[in-house]
Amino acid sequence: VKLRTALRNHTGRKLPGVYWFWNIGGRWHSFPDGTTTATPGNREAPGESGWEYLHDSETGGAGVVLSGHANMGYTGSQFHMFAEPKAQDIEPGGEMVMNWTTRVVNPTWQQDEFIVKRARWYRMYASKAAEVTSGLRVEIDAPGALVAGADADVTVRVSGRAARHVDQAAVKLTAMTSGRALEVTGENEAAGRRRQFVVRAPANLEAGRRVELCATLTADDMPTLARIAAFETLGVRPAVQLVQLRQSPGPDGALAFALTLRNNLTRPLPVEVTVRAEGASAGNTSQTLMCGEDAAVIVTMAQASAPAVAEKLTIRTTIEYELGGERLSVEAEDEIALLPQAVCETASNPPTIDGRLDDSPWTFATKLGGFVDHQTGEPARERTTVYVVCDDANLYLGFDLEEEAMAHLTANAKPDEHGLNPAAVTDDSVEIYVDPRRPGLGLFRLALNSLGAAKSSHDGGWEVATEVGEAGWTVEVRIPFDLIGVRPDRGEVWGFNACRNDQGSGQASAWSCTRGGYAKPERFGGLMFSP
Repeated sequence: VKLRTALRNHTGRKLPGVYWFWNIGGRWHSFPDGTTTATPGNREAPGESGWEYLHDSETGGAGVVLSGHANMGYTGSQFHMFAEPKAQDIEPGGEMVMNWTTRVVNPTWQQDEFIVKRARWYRMYASKAAEVTSGLRVEIDAPGALVAGADADVTVRVSGRAARHVDQAAVKLTAMTSGRALEVTGENEAAGRRRQFVVRAPANLEAGRRVELCATLTADDMPTLARIAAFETLGVRPAVQLVQLRQSPGPDGALAFALTLRNNLTRPLPVEVTVRAEGASAGNTSQTLMCGEDAAVIVTMAQASAPAVAEKLTIRTTIEYELGGERLSVEAEDEIALLPQAVCETASNPPTIDGRLDDSPWTFATKLGGFVDHQTGEPARERTTVYVVCDDANLYLGFDLEEEAMAHLTANAKPDEHGLNPAAVTDDSVEIYVDPRRPGLGLFRLALNSLGAAKSSHDGGWEVATEVGEAGWTVEVRIPFDLIGVRPDRGEVWGFNACRNDQGSGQASAWSCTRGGYAKPERFGGLMFSP
């Protein structure tokens, strides 16, 4: 391929023209005296474009620079490009003509990401040089990403000191992805300095691709023909996205998952969701997703139950929908740890906090058992049962802690006037962790020993009572939701864990095995508030 470019001198004095090239090994410059240098002096980089403007100096020529971005050798991009001459004096009113030659070494070079990017850079920097000489600037305003199956509004703006001369100039917008041209409609021939276009993304456009926008202004009513280009790279998102996948409490202990789906279109979209896991029948559900919103979708797996000990499980999700007359799908694969799940029921009458666990509300409370070593997942040596129930304003927890050696129960940390003592966790104690999974809210933590002394992420506000018996001890606590920072919605799932520090056996156990320290929200079980 042969190309011809020219630099014209519009001044009344002779100017040395300078050709600048970027090579894989670095940048180098060719100057009128025939010398080259990798580190030219007295240079200025306007903005983030990386384009360098050479001033008059001992090491540089005048202020006209043409830059190219391509590999000069045969390594990497498999592309060869060169130009002659590299430098010469430009007489007043004269031109410096450069004849470019490009040769394809490997037929696959056009798809090489390296050379595609550098070819784009070359066009961008050549356009930058044209901006300097013409006094024009072209900019693209576009969304950060296209949505497959949707139209995107794109604005091309023309500005600069010479913009008044180009109100009637033609502006063209193209959109390319991997050699494929997308449909663009709009004001190619319209007048004005703001031109509106619409880029139509096909329904089957693959998510994750990059789309290159190029806006070109051609002005033939200026003293010299001006052709200025601007470039923008957009991503591609699918019509529907799987934002999050979590395990969820299922009916009768069944394995269930809560999916957060996002509809990126501007209209409702019916979808069919299928979830598959090894050892379980596929779970299916259908739902219409409202436009621009995140929706929670619950899928229950038939003939499967969550194991008592946390294990990794590969979950494969398929989201099917129809768009533009085509049947399309989004596939996702996630590996998640199976963790215990429970439903917190709502009590019509709250329990009395007296440490005895003999009120009727505890009879209807959800019972959490099966405590395991928090590191290994092996069953705990001492039995621990937690009762959980709530009302509109509070979360109520009751702990029934069996202890074979009550004579060795450690209880040294006494509560101060605020009920606090940070040493409570060094005694036989329980720890409560609540993660509301809301932006901006952290973990609520509360540790209590058999004397009612507390260590917490807060300074107080809870109500606690304990009782020590012959074969164990009990704890009752009321935690206001306002203390946690938010009240749960019905059907909402919070992260939750209940833990026990048994000083007699030296074992730390938990309802949900964390495989490490207690404060690991990603390893908390799920607590759903009764729908």
